[in-house]
Amino acid sequence: MTVSVSHIALDAMRRGQGNMNTAQTLCLAMILTGLLAEAGYGIATTRFRDAMQSRWAMLPEREN
Repeated sequence: MTVSVSHIALDAMRRGQGNMNTAQTLCLAMILTGLLAEAGYGIATTRFRDAMQSRWAMLPEREN
């Protein structure tokens, strides 16, 4: 995953045009950010997590 893919996914979610793949990309970025912060390479805040949860809730239910 590159930084540009994460930025494109975040932009799509901000515009309300995200889909399941977009949400998965952002979740992977969030997990990676958390792991890096736990390893001592920065500080992760709950602000990003809260924003992701609200965006995830806006996605339509996935039908199987």
